[in-house]
Amino acid sequence: MEHAESYIDNTIQTPQNLPSNIMALLDMLSVYDKEKNSICYFDRLDDLWINAKNAIAAGVMSKKDWNILEQKYWIHAEQTDNPENTQ
Repeated sequence: MEHAESYIDNTIQTPQNLPSNIMALLDMLSVYDKEKNSICYFDRLDDLWINAKNAIAAGVMSKKDWNILEQKYWIHAEQTDNPENTQ
C-alpha cells in the first residue's frame, strides 16, 4: 500500500554514533519510505527493533537513542499509515 506522507519524521534528528548495523537499517527504511513501499518498510522496522534491543543490551546504544528512533521511525509511521491512530 502506498502512503502519501513520509513514514519518517524528518523533524527529529537521528542520534549520532549509532552502530553500523543500525545505520544500515535506517538507510533501508529511508529507501523504502521514498519508494512508498509500506510492506518492506514495516518488515525492516521489525529488524531495526531487534537489532536496537540487542545493541542496548550490549551497551553500544542508549535507551535515549532507542526512544528517539522509536518516535522518528515507528510512531510517526503508525500515525501516517492510519491517521485515526493518534496519541
